[in-house]
Amino acid sequence: MVRDSQREKWRRRRRRRKIFHYTKIVVILLLICGIVYGSKKFYEKEFLENAKEEDAIETINPTDKPSNISISDDEEDENISEDTNRKNLDETNDSNPIKMPGESEADDGIKEPEVTKEPEAIKEPEATKEPEVTKEPEATKEPEVTKEPEATKEPVVTKEPEVTKTPEVTKKPEVTQKPEVTKIPDSNVDSNDDSYFDDAVFIGDSRTEGFGIYSGLKNATFYAEKGLMVDTILTEKVAKVDGEKMTILKALEKKSFKKVYIMLGVNELGWDSDSIFIERYTNIIKEIKELQPQAEIYVQSIIHINSEKLRNPQSYLNNKKINKRNELIKKMAEENEVHYLDLNSVLSDSNGNLFLDASSDGIHLNKEYCKVWKKYLIENK
Repeated sequence: MVRDSQREKWRRRRRRRKIFHYTKIVVILLLICGIVYGSKKFYEKEFLENAKEEDAIETINPTDKPSNISISDDEEDENISEDTNRKNLDETNDSNPIKMPGESEADDGIKEPEVTKEPEAIKEPEATKEPEVTKEPEATKEPEVTKEPEATKEPVVTKEPEVTKTPEVTKKPEVTQKPEVTKIPDSNVDSNDDSYFDDAVFIGDSRTEGFGIYSGLKNATFYAEKGLMVDTILTEKVAKVDGEKMTILKALEKKSFKKVYIMLGVNELGWDSDSIFIERYTNIIKEIKELQPQAEIYVQSIIHINSEKLRNPQSYLNNKKINKRNELIKKMAEENEVHYLDLNSVLSDSNGNLFLDASSDGIHLNKEYCKVWKKYLIENK
């Protein structure tokens, strides 16, 4: 509104200036026309007066009589009297020249230089110094008034994708306390069974990353990163092949595996749309099947959380939503003819929560429960 009112003031000001300029031009033109018209009348008057004077002189000085005409005595007397009168008239004319009406003593034709001083009368450059009046650039400094870009920096406020990235919430656990082993099923896995995973690749987020650290699997391949989701898996350069960083799907083109374990979904719990989540997850499974046609694909369930240990609890981070997403993942696995592994059957208590001593932050598993996880994979191969 400020800018519109300001512009309206400027428009009115420009209109007034234009009217003022046009008025000045009209006045100047009228003055010029008046001067031209007056000078024309003056010259016409002078011309008429000169013409009358010449006519008067011609009537006063007639031509000489012809010598061959005979004149009678009466006529001669009349002529003599006429000549006498003419001489007297000439003398009076010489002493007192005839003055036409409206002609003063000074009107001898020498006043023309004073009358024709038109350059002094029409000094237009001084009257029409418009550049000094119309200094509009100083008045139209609109950029200083309309500094709206600073007020409308909305992209900084609406960075919702960064808010929904739960990887910041699900930081790696600080394994500083040992859980009570009494609640853990027998996790003594024969070390010889680790060779089963030599030709396996594990794909996932920070939970899979922690599993690679604490499970003791040295020969297995891990393409995992904190915050990985079903949409960023296509763009994030997570895998490293021959010293080169690349996307997971690109790495699967370069190297073949017999077993592919994938677990995603905890970072996507903040998504409102279940259909979008499962659609993108399905596309990833189809891509892996095409890139690894000889491999057995295992889709692992989203592991439950323990809300009592969450440092920054979020409303969307709950086991009820995890169970709903796991049902969709299981259905997707059946439709795409891949294996589904329910890890919560060995990692959750009777209330459906992650074991209290299985994690220091309520999300990531510690070393002992990573071994339980590994044992379950071996038993369900």
